[in-house]
Amino acid sequence: MTETSTTHPAGRPPTSPNGRGSGVAEPPTTLDIARPRRRWPAALLGLAVGIGGTVAVATLLDRRADTSAPDAVDVELATAPVERRDLVEEIEWSGTLGYGEPVTIAGSGGTITAVTEVGTTIERGDEIVRIDGRPVVAFYGTTPMWRSLSSGDTGADVRLLEANLAALGHDPDQTVDIDDTFTANTAAMVERWQEELGVDVTGTVSLGAVAVIEGPSVVTSVADVGAAATGELAVVAPRGVAVDVVATIDGVVTDVAAAGLPVVAGTVLYRVDDVPVVALVESGTASGDPVSAALTDSTFTIIELEQALADAGHDPDGEMTVDGVVSEATRAAVERWQTGAGLPVTGETDPGRYLALPGELVVDEQLVDDGATIVAGGPVLTLSASRLGVEVTVDVDEADEFELGQEATIELADGSAMTGVVAEIGPVVQAADPQGTATVTIELALTVDDGTEPVEGPVTVISAGEVIADATVVPTRALLSLAEGGFAVERVGADGQPELIGIELGSFDDGVVEVVDGDLAPGDEVVVPR
Repeated sequence: MTETSTTHPAGRPPTSPNGRGSGVAEPPTTLDIARPRRRWPAALLGLAVGIGGTVAVATLLDRRADTSAPDAVDVELATAPVERRDLVEEIEWSGTLGYGEPVTIAGSGGTITAVTEVGTTIERGDEIVRIDGRPVVAFYGTTPMWRSLSSGDTGADVRLLEANLAALGHDPDQTVDIDDTFTANTAAMVERWQEELGVDVTGTVSLGAVAVIEGPSVVTSVADVGAAATGELAVVAPRGVAVDVVATIDGVVTDVAAAGLPVVAGTVLYRVDDVPVVALVESGTASGDPVSAALTDSTFTIIELEQALADAGHDPDGEMTVDGVVSEATRAAVERWQTGAGLPVTGETDPGRYLALPGELVVDEQLVDDGATIVAGGPVLTLSASRLGVEVTVDVDEADEFELGQEATIELADGSAMTGVVAEIGPVVQAADPQGTATVTIELALTVDDGTEPVEGPVTVISAGEVIADATVVPTRALLSLAEGGFAVERVGADGQPELIGIELGSFDDGVVEVVDGDLAPGDEVVVPR
């Protein structure tokens, strides 16, 4: 592959194409590895503008520079302050923008009698294909439907079936607890669904009647009508992931989060009898937090919660007894945890008031109205997240340039830019060639706010690198190129007259340049062309 060139700050040594070492180009590699290009923004452009403008200034003022040039021009002058600011290095990486890994929908027998057109977006409840006249319907989730289901069956696939049918409106009276058990009420819900599909009403679900996808997906290929329904029926590309929220307590719904609301740590998803049920976001509040872990553990006990509160330092005066009894000291410790985590401060110890969720979700659809009576296991909300993301594969020794949650700018092929967040840092992958370099894949999550779909393909990822804190900077337009070499600026003295000050340049950033040596201080005024 073609190595990228490296732009380095003035007065600093050049770096190698991978950002380290002597600047000697490495040989091409057959791996698609992102070689970073390090830069301080606008370094070359700023220098060119600065020099062009300052030669004219020197000529106009007839000071310390050659004024014999026949093309000297008049330039109106102004002043600008010497400032102190942080300079941030930008590191460019080659990445690929795309959606989730394609999913193959497989069949196990029969004949394909109808198909969905390539390019169609499939959502929950939509048909993908028909086999022997019977539809294969898309459900959201991650648990495979690996068997036929009927009354008495138990398992995670039963929960997935119930959650999807409830979200599609087939449990209008909320008679079904969304759990792992297929009951008579589940069978009644299946029958209502089968009536809507126009198929035999049996109250059971046959193997192959449902295809599980993470969320909205686009059909990228499909088998031919008349072909045998064995092997690949269709391939779909995920565009999003859906998460169903079900009630964890009984009561009257007094508030439900509005569609489009971003879900962050502390978001009130819904209220039951005016008491909030809040989100614990796994990439934030719930990440590595022992209290969150205790509250969302399937084997929750008060004594484990109290121990987690004590271990995390939320009982600083030792007033709480770890005995499994909720006391005022227990509630006070919970309130301290809630305050620190950015949650509504309620002192609530009921685990049904908390829900652990992955990050980057938004409220997609309300499944229950204010004032409705709900029971534990009933549907409340559907949350969703885009599967749009960027992958960057880097040398293993470059992986430390990225941190989970770190923001980066994504420059698209059309010149527009988006913001991405590092969502995953993959494991080290050893090269097949013993002489090759081990790599790490970095995944960045993106959110498209205006409904547009960026074109998949190569992009440039820009992350923050070295930071020069409290640098003394001047505008690049203030630079004078000296005949004997080097640079200077004209500082306005106490008498209002400019005096030439020699300076040593450091790094450039967005129209300014760092001064690493020279008799300048923040607050001084320097001459610039207007």
